[in-house]
Amino acid sequence: LNPATHRTTLDNYGRLEKEVKAVQTAWNVWQEKKKERQVLEESLALQAGDEAYLQTCVDELNKLRPKVGEEETLTKRRNALMNAEKLGENLKNIQSLTDEEERGILALTGRLRFYLEQAERLDESEITPLLEQVEVAENALSEISQKAERLLADMGDENELVQIDDRLFALRDVARKHHTSIDELPEIAEKLQVQLNQIVHSEDEKARLMRAEEEARLAYFDEAKKLTLVRQKAALNLEKGVLKELPDLKLEKARFSVEIKEVD
Repeated sequence: LNPATHRTTLDNYGRLEKEVKAVQTAWNVWQEKKKERQVLEESLALQAGDEAYLQTCVDELNKLRPKVGEEETLTKRRNALMNAEKLGENLKNIQSLTDEEERGILALTGRLRFYLEQAERLDESEITPLLEQVEVAENALSEISQKAERLLADMGDENELVQIDDRLFALRDVARKHHTSIDELPEIAEKLQVQLNQIVHSEDEKARLMRAEEEARLAYFDEAKKLTLVRQKAALNLEKGVLKELPDLKLEKARFSVEIKEVD
């Protein structure tokens, strides 16, 4: 018999396919768990000097809290504030034209409405349509005045412009450090936080993987011991069966034995 096929021959004789498969499965699980632990250890070795750097980056990004679309929003607001002086002058002129107490448009239309109301008493059919048009104009002018007032209130001040410039400078500075755009900074922050967490909690994860590996190793040896026992039983049966057939083959003096040895 070919020594390389002895084990397979014994397993086939004893019909040990189920036990052999269980050992193979347990072995594969053990090797997978060992590989997971080794990969983590290799990753931790590479990241050993990165924790301080990652912590600095994460702290900086958490303090800054960048948002997607923030650069565009701030730039638009900055441009509006830069034009605020001219816009403010125009809005003030609009308010002056509409709201001046005696010569403003609203004051004049109010006087016009007063005279039309007086005239309506004398000729209702002709004056009423004109009075209605003046009331529509008054409402429109009042809306213009209110809109101008709101725009003036929303224009902000010089301090806001300084704050926006400082914010844009900080965002662009951090984006340059990470070779990315401001809109991508939130995603960068999440990735760096994940990497930092992996390092910070690495010992817990390593311990978990080592426990899983040890459990898989013990499970493998448990299945291997079960296989050894049934192989020993099959070996005795095979030995008896072959010895029984030897006399019929004129091999009375021949000897046949099956020996099972454990290997490391």
